[in-house]
Amino acid sequence: MVSAEELRQAIKEFHSAQVDPQRREELQHVLLQTLWRPESLQLAASVLRPENEDLDPQLGFFCAIILDDICRKRFESIPASDRYGIAASLFAVLAKQRYPDYVDAKLADVIVQFGKREIALNSGMHENFLDRSMAAAASADFGSCTAALEVLASAVQNLSDTRRSDLLSKGKRIYRQQLREKEQDILATLSRGLLLSDDRLSSMCVEAIQSMFTNVARNHDVQKILQETVLRRYGDRCALTAASALAEIYNTRKLSDEALANGLEHATSVLTNRDSRAHSQFLTTILRMIENLLEKNVTSAAVNAELASRLGFHLSSLQNMTINCESPEIFLAALRCWHVTAERLADAATGSDSQRAEAAKSAASQLKDGLMNLAQQCLQKALYAHNGAVLENLEYWSDDEDESHWGDGQLLEEGEMNAYANDTESLPERTRYITKCLQVISELDRLFPASVRPAAISFALETISNGSGNVDDKLVALQLLADCASSESTHEVVATLIERIAAHCLVNDSLKLRRAAYHTIGSLVIALDHSVELARKIAELAARDSVLQGANCKRLSVAAASFLCELTSKVRTPIFNAEPVSGSAVREVSTAKGASLLALSAFHVWLMPPKGSSTAGGNISEVEWHERSKAFKSFLQAALHDFEVVCENTTAQYDEDTLCCIVDRASLILHSIFTNARGELSGTRDGAWASCSSYVVASVNAIRRTGLGGDGRPVAMLLHMLAVAFATCRRFVEGLPQNILQYTLQLVSSAPEGPSRDKVLNALFYLLKSELKEVIPGSTDTMIASAVDLCSRYTLKGNNTETKIIALQILEEAFSRHWRFFFPSDTSEAFLNGGRTQVADDGSQFNIAMQGVFSALSSEEPEVFSAALSCLEKANASRRLFSRQAFINGQAGMNTLGAVFSSLVSRTQPAYQDRLVAILYDICIPNASVFYEVLLPRLLQAQGFLTENQQHELLSNFGQPGDAPSFQQAAEALANDIAYFAQKHR
Repeated sequence: MVSAEELRQAIKEFHSAQVDPQRREELQHVLLQTLWRPESLQLAASVLRPENEDLDPQLGFFCAIILDDICRKRFESIPASDRYGIAASLFAVLAKQRYPDYVDAKLADVIVQFGKREIALNSGMHENFLDRSMAAAASADFGSCTAALEVLASAVQNLSDTRRSDLLSKGKRIYRQQLREKEQDILATLSRGLLLSDDRLSSMCVEAIQSMFTNVARNHDVQKILQETVLRRYGDRCALTAASALAEIYNTRKLSDEALANGLEHATSVLTNRDSRAHSQFLTTILRMIENLLEKNVTSAAVNAELASRLGFHLSSLQNMTINCESPEIFLAALRCWHVTAERLADAATGSDSQRAEAAKSAASQLKDGLMNLAQQCLQKALYAHNGAVLENLEYWSDDEDESHWGDGQLLEEGEMNAYANDTESLPERTRYITKCLQVISELDRLFPASVRPAAISFALETISNGSGNVDDKLVALQLLADCASSESTHEVVATLIERIAAHCLVNDSLKLRRAAYHTIGSLVIALDHSVELARKIAELAARDSVLQGANCKRLSVAAASFLCELTSKVRTPIFNAEPVSGSAVREVSTAKGASLLALSAFHVWLMPPKGSSTAGGNISEVEWHERSKAFKSFLQAALHDFEVVCENTTAQYDEDTLCCIVDRASLILHSIFTNARGELSGTRDGAWASCSSYVVASVNAIRRTGLGGDGRPVAMLLHMLAVAFATCRRFVEGLPQNILQYTLQLVSSAPEGPSRDKVLNALFYLLKSELKEVIPGSTDTMIASAVDLCSRYTLKGNNTETKIIALQILEEAFSRHWRFFFPSDTSEAFLNGGRTQVADDGSQFNIAMQGVFSALSSEEPEVFSAALSCLEKANASRRLFSRQAFINGQAGMNTLGAVFSSLVSRTQPAYQDRLVAILYDICIPNASVFYEVLLPRLLQAQGFLTENQQHELLSNFGQPGDAPSFQQAAEALANDIAYFAQKHR
C-alpha cells in the first residue's frame, strides 16, 4: 500500500515543470493504480480527517478524487457502517476551512455524492444529508454553517447538470423528489448564505437558487431574493452574479404584473443608489438586466395604468444615468436599453391594435420631454464636434485596412450578390457607439416624427453644408438623413434632400464622404422616380466615380457602381437609353465587385425594363427583346473580352494570378446576371441566356485551363455561377450540366488532397445539389451514382465541415427525389401489390449512400451530425425509410441504428438528444415487435460492458412505451443508466 508521504511526493513530482515526459507518464500510471486499489479508501480517509494537520492541498485534492471515484464506481464496496462516518469526517474538514477553495469545492461535491446514494438506497429514511445540511446551516458555528451552505449549493447545482449519470434513473427520480419536497426550506437556507461576506460562497448560493427554482410557483420568490441581494451587496461579486441571474430571468420568463412592478422599482433603486462601488462590469451587467426587462415588458407596462407611473420613474432614472455617465462603455449599454424601449413603444404605437396603440402613444407623450432631451444627447455624443475626446479614444479600424470585403475573389453563393454583411458585433467600438446613437434617434423619430424628424434633418443638412466641418461628422449626418428620410412619405421632400446631399457631398474632394453619399442616396433612390433630371445628374457623377482607378478609389468605385445598380433596378421611369458605363470601361474597373455591379446596371437597362412604365416587359415585342438581347450581348463581349480569350484562345499565355483574376471577374458578373434573372419575365430570362450562353458553354474550357490554380477559387466560382445559370434557364441547358459535371468529377478525382481540392469539391457539391433538386431526365443514373459515391466517400474521409454538410444534403436529395435510382422496382404498382415485384433490387447504391450517413453520425462536429440527422429525417418523411426492408433488415440500417443509439447513450451530441430519441421512435413505430424483441436487445449486447443481468434490468425498465412522450422518457432513462454502468465499468 502506498503511504500518504509517498503519494504526496508522487503528486508533487508529477506537477513539477522539471519532470521529463517519460517520468511523468510513469507517475501517472502510479497515481492511477493508487486510485483503483482497494486500500485507497483507507488512505484517502486517513488523510481527510479533521484532526489531521497535514494540509497539503494537492494531496487533499487527490484524496478527494479517490473518494469521488470510489463513490461513483464501487459505492457498494464501502461498508454501510462507514459511509456516514466518511461523509461526516469530510464535512468536519470542510467546516474547518483550511484548504484552498478548489479543494473545498471538491470536498462538497464528494459529500453530495455520498448523500445522493444514501437517499437512492434508502428513500424512506427519517433524515438525510439535505436535512443535516440545513440544520448545520442554522447553527451558531460559522464553519459548520458555511460548509453546509456549500454542500447545499453543490447539491442543487449537481442536479441541474443533466449530463451527469452518477445515479440510475430510478435513484435520480427519488433524489429529485426529495429536493422538490424540501425546496422551500432549501431556498430559505440558501438565502441566508447571501448574507455572508464570502463572495465565492454567496455567489454559489445565488447560482444554486437560480438553477433549481425554475418552476412558476417559485419565480416571484427567487426574483425578490435576487433583487434584495443586488441592492444589499451592491458592486461585489455576489451582487454581480445576482444581477446576471435576474437578466436571465427577465429574458426567459414571463413576469406577472406584480413581478414586473417589483422589477421596475428594483431597477429604479439600483440606478438611483449607484455609488463608487459600481464598477464598469457591474454597471454593464445591471444595464443588461434592465435591457432585458424593458425589451420583454415595456409595452405591457406602458399600456397598464398601474404600471405606467413606475415605468415613468424608472425611465427618468435611466435617463439621468445615461446623460451623466462618463464611460463610453456604460453609455453604450444604456443606449441599448433606450433602443429597445423606443423600438417597442414605436411598434405598439404604429401597430394594428388601436387600444394598445393609443396607450403606447399616451405613455410616449408623457415621456416626450425626457426622450427629446435624450435624442439631443445621442446626437451630440455621435459627433466629434461635441464628443471628440471620447470618440478618438475608441477602437477604430481604418477604412482602408481591410479591403477583402470589397476585393476580388469573393466566393459568393446564391443570394449574396447584393448583400453586404451587417454584423454589428464585429464592428469597431467607435462604429458601434455611433451606430447605437443613431438607432436610438431613428426609433425616437418613429415615436415623435413631427418633433424629431424636422430637427434631425435640419441639423444634418447644416452639418453637411458646413465647408469646414469634420468629415466624420458629415458621415454621421448622412446616416441620420438616410434614417429620417426613409420614413418620409413625400417623395418630393426626399428628392430635395437628395439634391442637397449631391450638391454638398458628391463634388467633395473627400473620397470617403462621396462614398457615404452614394450609399445614402442609394437607400432613398425610389424618390428619384419623378425627378429624372436629378437622377441623370447623379448618375453621371456615379458613372465617373465608378471607373476611377487607384487603390484609394476602390471603395468609392464600388459605392458608385452600387448606386447605379440601385438606380437602374428600382426607378420605374426610364432614365438611360444605354448602359450607364460601357462594356470596355467596365473591363478596366479595378474590382470584380464593381465590375459585376456595373454589369448588373447594364442588365437592368436592357433586359429588365422598368415595371409599371410604358416599356414594361409585357408591352415589349419579341423583336425588341431580340434587339435588347443583342445590345446586352455586345456590352458583355466588351466587358468579358479577356474571359472570352481565355476560353477560346488556348495559345494566349497568362500567369496564374492574371488567369485567376479574369475567371473570378467573369464568374462574378455572370453569377450576378443569372441571380437577378431568376423569377423575372420569360423575356428577361431568355435574353440572359441568349447573351450569356456562349460564356456558360465555354466555362468548361476555363475550368480545364485554370484547374486547381488560385487555391481552387476560380473553378469554384465558375461552378457556383453554373449552378445558378442552369437553375434559371433550365429549358435551354439540355445535356450541358452532365458534360461539365463529368469533366469536373474527373478533375477532382485526380487531384491530390488539400484546400484547393476541398474548395472545388464544395462548389461541385453545390452544383450537384442544385441539379438533383430538379427531377428531370438530365439527372441520369450515371450522374446520381457518381454523386452518391463521391459524397459518401467524402463524409468518410473528408476534412472540410462545410463540404461534408453539402455532401449529406446531396444524399438527402438523392433519397427524397431519386428513390427509384436506388430501388428501380419500387414502383407504385409494387406498393399496391404489397411490395411484390418481378425483379429484386440489390440495394448496393443504397448501402453506399447509407455508409456516408452512418459515418457522419460518428462525427464530433455538431453541424455534420445535424446534417446526417436531417438526411435520415427527410428520407423517412418522404420515402418511409424506416419501414423499408432494405433498411430494417440490411446491414446499412443496423449500422445507422447502432450509430444513433450510440450517440444517444454516449451523449456526445447533447444538443440533439431529442432528435435522436425521435428517430429511434420513428424506427420503432413500423417495426415495434422487431425493435423491442430483436433490435433493442442487440443494441444493448453491443455495448460490451453490460452484464446479462444489467441488460435484463435495462430492458425491463424500458418496457414497450406506446406513445412518443413515454418513449422519450424511457429513452432518456435508458441513456442515463447505460452511462451509469459504463462509468462503473471504467
